[in-house]
Amino acid sequence: MQLSNELFAILFSIVMVVAVVWFMRSLSRYKLWIKSRGEPSHQPSAAPYQEKQE
Repeated sequence: MQLSNELFAILFSIVMVVAVVWFMRSLSRYKLWIKSRGEPSHQPSAAPYQEKQE
């Protein structure tokens, strides 16, 4: 079975869009996970900003 160039381009574009969306969602979840690990649970989120100022 052969795919036409147009059909291949459409399928490839769909796969690339899905991959980029998945990557961006994973990256944002990873950033939230790192942020939650780095902060003590009893302090507000301003703690890392204060550490950067010093």
